[in-house]
Amino acid sequence: MTHDTVPCALLAGASGRMGRAIRERAEETGALRIGGRIARDGTVEETPGPEGAGSAIRVVVDFSVPELVDASCRAAEARGAALLVGTTGLGPAERRRLDEAAGRVAVMEAPNVSLGIAALRRAVIEVARMLPDDFAIDLVEVHHQGKRDAPSGTALRIAADLAEVGRPLGPGRIHSLRSGDAPGEHEVRFTGQQQVLRLVHEARSRGVFAAGAVHAAAWLAGRPAGRYVIEDALSGAGAAGPAPG
Repeated sequence: MTHDTVPCALLAGASGRMGRAIRERAEETGALRIGGRIARDGTVEETPGPEGAGSAIRVVVDFSVPELVDASCRAAEARGAALLVGTTGLGPAERRRLDEAAGRVAVMEAPNVSLGIAALRRAVIEVARMLPDDFAIDLVEVHHQGKRDAPSGTALRIAADLAEVGRPLGPGRIHSLRSGDAPGEHEVRFTGQQQVLRLVHEARSRGVFAAGAVHAAAWLAGRPAGRYVIEDALSGAGAAGPAPG
């Protein structure tokens, strides 16, 4: 892949933990070039020189806060660029804004960009369909103490998956822990009479998510307008290479 064909991205949340990890992964793989950032006040700061503003921005990558989603949508729409939003804790207003943007550009909302989580979700659906209703289902998620939203976006997505196959989680069945610096752990526990089945995904570094984000952003750039999900991009995730660490 030549310099001219590598997608150039704007990054919202560039100074956060995920933003820094995405920058490092992009530099390591050469699969994405970071051509600027969206500041906390919503202004766009493109990077001068050959690695930045000299090339058209083709994708906006947002791992920031819900309040910045509108600015990311505006930046993508103004440039005809795709939009990858990994920010969690989005409310109805932010999702309506993404729906609006999807009428003009390619939009992917991905609260978790890990290939392992995509596989976990599929496994949970299959197990929920197989086991009888007398198996109780609990979902436990653990994240670092600085994570603002609880339950996590991934936990809510898994809960929605279960509801869609007729196994909605009852009150108090999602358990959220915020402690230490854990990047992310999700466990779905099926408890029956004298037996327990656990499906677990543990991210051991943010490199897992950064690898998925860079791959998804590069894949999304140039796609037609509309809504996309992470599984669309990660079906060929091996092209992005293994996650560091």
